[in-house]
Amino acid sequence: MRTGCEPTRFGNEAKTIIHGDALAELKKIPAESVDLIFADPPYNIGKNFDGLIEAWKEDLFIDWLFEVIAECHRV
Repeated sequence: MRTGCEPTRFGNEAKTIIHGDALAELKKIPAESVDLIFADPPYNIGKNFDGLIEAWKEDLFIDWLFEVIAECHRV
C-alpha cells in the first residue's frame, strides 16, 4: 500500500475516475452511491513497482483486502 498518495479525479458528477489509494478514497464516498468500482489492488507478489516492493505478511494483506471489499460493498 502506498501512503501519502495524492488522489487525482477525472470526469464529472455523473462519471468520475479516482486515481488514488483505494481504501482511503472509498471511505470518502457516500453509502450506496456507486454503480461500478474498478480497483487494482496490490497482489502481494514481492515485485518492485517503481521503488515500492509489495511484500506484506499474508494475514495483514488479507485483513486489508477484506477492508477494501467491505468498503466496495458499502458504496
